[in-house]
Amino acid sequence: MCIRDRIYKAAHNLILAHAEAASIYKQKYQALYKGKIGINIWTTFGWPHNPENKEDVKAADRFMWFVVGWFAHPIFHGEYPDVMREIVKDRLPKFTEEQKKKVIGSIDFFAMNHYDSILIKPGKSTSHGSYYEDRNITELEDPKWNHTDMGWPITPEGMHDCVEWVYNNYVKNTSLEIWLTENGVAVREENITAALNDHNRIDFVHRYLTTLLRAKEEGIPV
Repeated sequence: MCIRDRIYKAAHNLILAHAEAASIYKQKYQALYKGKIGINIWTTFGWPHNPENKEDVKAADRFMWFVVGWFAHPIFHGEYPDVMREIVKDRLPKFTEEQKKKVIGSIDFFAMNHYDSILIKPGKSTSHGSYYEDRNITELEDPKWNHTDMGWPITPEGMHDCVEWVYNNYVKNTSLEIWLTENGVAVREENITAALNDHNRIDFVHRYLTTLLRAKEEGIPV
C-alpha cells in the first residue's frame, strides 16, 4: 500500500475498532447500564460555490460523501459511498461479510461535531496526498464571512443544512436521533473583563442554535 493511501486503511481500522467496541458493550453491558453508544463524525458542510453550476453542485456533493459519508455510510450500509468506490477503486479497503454484521447498526444515535461550512467547486489538490487528490475539490469562502480566533469561518446556516443532509441521507426512516456533540467558538479574551463580556460567543451560540431549532421544528430528530 502506498504511504499516501494509508489514510484509508487508518479510517477503515477506526470503523472496525468502533464496531468491535460497540458489539462488546451491547452484548455485555448495555442491558445492565442502559447506556447508548455512538461515533462522533466531523461534519463540515459544503455548499456549491455557484448553485447554478452543475460541476460545483457535483463537487459539493462529492465533498459531503468524502467527509461525512466516509464514516457514516459503512455504519448504515456496510459499504463506503459509491462515489468513493468509483474514484478510489481498490485503494479503498473492503469490509468482509462478518465485519459488515458488526459495523451495520453499531450506533444508537448519530453524533456530529459541527463548527463551520465552506463553499466548494471542482479543483484537484496535490498538496496533501491521495485523499485530497481523490475528492478533487477546491474550498472557498465568502469574503463577507467572519472568522473565529482560530481562523474558522462562522457559518451558522451550515448547521441547519448539515443536520438536514445527515437526516435525509441516513437518519430518515430510522429511530435514531441526531446529537450535536461538539460546537463552539474560539474568541481571544485578554483578561477577566473581556471574558465576562463575552458577546461574540453569545452571538455565535445563539445564531447556530437558532438554525438547529429550525431543523427540529421541521421534524428532524435533533
